[in-house]
Order: sequence, then C-alpha cells, then structure tokens
Amino acid sequence: MKKVLRLFIVLLMVFSINVYAEEANTVTIYCFYGAGDSHADDMFKFFDELKLDNEYKYKFAVEKLEVWGNKDNATLLSKTANKLGTMASGVPFIVIGDQYYSGFPNKEANKDNYNKYSNEIKKGINSSYEKIKNSTYVDIINVVRNENETNCIGGSDTNCSVTIGATERKTTDERFYTDSDIIVDEDITKTAFFAGNNVNVESKIDGIAFIAGNSIIASTESDYAFIAGNSINLKNFHAKDAFVAGNQIIIENATGTRSIYATGSSINITSDYIEDLYLAGKTITLKGKFDNVVIDAEKVVLTGAITGKLKVNENTEVVLATDYTVVNEIEKFTNKDISKQFKTNNVLGTFMVTKLVSFVTGFVNLIIIGIILILLFNKKFEKISKIKNTAGYVFGKIGLGLCGLIIVPILAIVLLITGFASLLGVLAILAYIVALIITAPVVAINYGNILLKDIKNEYLRFVVALIILQIVKLVPVFGGLVTFLSLCLGLGLLKDLISTEKKEK
Repeated sequence: MKKVLRLFIVLLMVFSINVYAEEANTVTIYCFYGAGDSHADDMFKFFDELKLDNEYKYKFAVEKLEVWGNKDNATLLSKTANKLGTMASGVPFIVIGDQYYSGFPNKEANKDNYNKYSNEIKKGINSSYEKIKNSTYVDIINVVRNENETNCIGGSDTNCSVTIGATERKTTDERFYTDSDIIVDEDITKTAFFAGNNVNVESKIDGIAFIAGNSIIASTESDYAFIAGNSINLKNFHAKDAFVAGNQIIIENATGTRSIYATGSSINITSDYIEDLYLAGKTITLKGKFDNVVIDAEKVVLTGAITGKLKVNENTEVVLATDYTVVNEIEKFTNKDISKQFKTNNVLGTFMVTKLVSFVTGFVNLIIIGIILILLFNKKFEKISKIKNTAGYVFGKIGLGLCGLIIVPILAIVLLITGFASLLGVLAILAYIVALIITAPVVAINYGNILLKDIKNEYLRFVVALIILQIVKLVPVFGGLVTFLSLCLGLGLLKDLISTEKKEK
C-alpha cells in the first residue's frame, strides 16, 4: 500500500511539474478592443475556438483590454503602438510578444482574408511560444508597463527601450486591397491599389500608391501617389509627386515630396519643405517652408515662408501670419491670364491635372457607391448574375432601361403639374437621379461577377470591372455609345434587383 501511495505521489509531482512547465510557456495575447464592436466579437470568437484546438489550447492566454471606456487601457495602447513603431488608429489591435496585428476580419464577409489573418496569428503564437522556450521572448506590453521601474527587459536601467519595426517589419507583394474597412501596416513590394469606405495605410510602397475611400488615413512612402476621398489625412507622407482630391484634406510632414497637386474644400498643409504646390479649393492653410506655390481659392492663410514664387487668383483673400517671411512679392493672376497662357506647358499641365483630379474624384465616388451596394445586396447580385445572359436578355434590359429613362421624367413632370401630387413628383425626380448615378456600379458588379469569376474577392471584381468600363467610355464615339447603353442596361438591371428584393420579402 505504501509503495502504491509513493508511486501516486511521484506521478502527481511529475504531472504538476508538466502543468507548471506548460503554464510557464504560455504566450499572453493582448487584445485591445472597443465594447460593442462587432469586430471585437469576431476576434474573441476566434480565440475561443482556437482554445478548443489541442495544438494551441495550452500555448496562449488572452488578456482583454477595453479602450473606449478605459483611459488607462487607451493610454497603454497608444504607448505600445509607439514602442512598436506604428500608430493604433483603431481597434481591435492585437499584440503577441513583439508583434502586432491591426483589425480583425469577419469570417462570413471575407473568408479568404479571415483565413490569411488567422494563419498569421497562429504563426505569431507558435513563434512566441518557441522564443519563450529559447529565452528570447520579448513581451512588449510588459516593457511598456515596467518602463518606469529600475529593471527593464535585459537588466538595463530606466532609460532602456525596445525598438521593434525596421528589422521585424512585414513585407508583402499583395497589390489589391478592397473592403469596407481596410487596415494595412506592412511594406509592399509593388504598385498597390486600395479602395474602401475607411482606409488606413501605413506602408512603404515600391511603386505607385492608388488610394480611394470615404475616410483615408495614410502614412506612406511611394514613388507617386494618387489619392481621392471625402476626408483625407496624410501624416509622414513622402512621394515624388502626389495628386490629392477630396473634401477635407490634411497633410502633415510631407518633407521630401517634390510636388503636390491638390483640390478640395478645405486644405491644410504643414511641412518643413515641399518644392512645388498647385492648390485649388475654398480655404487653404499653409504652415512651413515651401518653394513655388500656385493657389486658386476663396481664402488662403500663410504661416512660415515661401522662398520661390507665390501666385494666387486675384479674387483670393490672402491672410499673412505675423511670422510669415516675405521673400518675393505675391503675384496675382486672372482667369483671362489662364486663357491667354493655356498653351504653355505649366498651365496646360495644371489643366490636365484638374481634369485628372475630377475624373479620379468621380471614379472614387462610383467605387464607394459600389461597395455600399455590395454590402447591401451582394446575394441579390449573385442571383441576378446566374441568370442566363443571352443577347436577347441583355437587349431586353437595355430596352426596359430606355423606357424608364424616357417615361419616368415625363411622369414626374405630370405629377408636379397636377399640384396635389407634387410631392410624389419631387420624390420621383430624386429617385430618378439616384438611379442614374448608380447604374455604372450596378453594371460593373453584375458583369464583374459574370466575366471575372477567377477573381475570388467580390470587391476586387467590381473595381476591376468598373476600371474596364470607365476606360472603354473614354474611347471617342464608341465610348459615348457604351456610356448610353450601360446607362440603359443599368436601369434595366436595377429593376431586376428591386424585384428580386421584393420577391424575397
């Protein structure tokens, strides 16, 4: 009996030692999140499921850090991001050892992205788990938390710090990023395209950066940049030449950028030095040092110095701050001057840039509309695209759209004239205008689903199809015909989309 008891005690001790070893090797995963955020729900569901996996259940533990209602956690997030050499512009924000992961995709909405993201997190867990066993593990959260203590990681003094970023930074050859919410914090080895509702990019791009969205936050370094959206915030932004179009534009620290062409309602630029600025808008504020500046605006506020030529429209109100350094006299130009000099390279270039900005802005609006349509009616579009698209079907939809194009405005006018149904007439006109605006995205989504099946991402299919459609529209004569036919086809397909919705209800 005593032998059995001794054996039991030995086995219990061995078991306890093994359990302790497992717990000592556990990787802490720090999850910064906002209460009530659906992305946070997706994140925690993923980790709960991963805990059921025998390969991972003993490797990690999750520490939840809510930031929207907890100032201490929000401060910890900010300091951690700074220590990692990045910026935490939103949550979820996951930290594993000295690695971080921004955002969290929804499994049902984007399965490919979800699988790619979850595999990256699993790699991070395994990597940190091995580092713990090899005594090379760095818990960046503990570094931040203990920064004011006498002993820092590695046994140095209170000034010690751990810098993560340059050598650890991820690189990818991914080129297309399309989703409702986009967060990219890795360097890209090729020209890259970003299109979504909320776009957050912190990358070094070996090529051209094309960024389009409703709200854009970008900290990028690229050869050239084409950026268009509603709200644009560029920080630590570097490019040889940049073309920016939006409503509210803020550019901070664009030192080293050769030229910026920007148009918007409000433009605010702060930088140590930019060679050339060509700006058009309502209110423009410049702070810093610039070389040559051309401005067409209602009001411009200048702080700092312009070392070269400053040209403004004669109708522009110029406000000079007390610390503004006058190097050369301000030159004023009129619209007649532009007409006379239209054939010169500089003015022609400015004109072409204006046309380009106008085209890009319109294209971005179409992308945003398309993304919204996909989010709302993706299943309906999939059903419509499965209908056999014979020549008869296509021409039938064009004919139906043509009838709507003619009949609806006539009907709206009749309703307006009757008086008692004038409200219906106004609503009919508004609905007619909305329908005309969304026809191009409707056509692009539908035929992107049909002709570009090899592209798995529905958002990317739409963007590629829209690009092809818009390029074809630029062809003289033929482009005009395509524009008219796609308008009619879009109205016809819109009727199918609405009727499909009604049947499902």
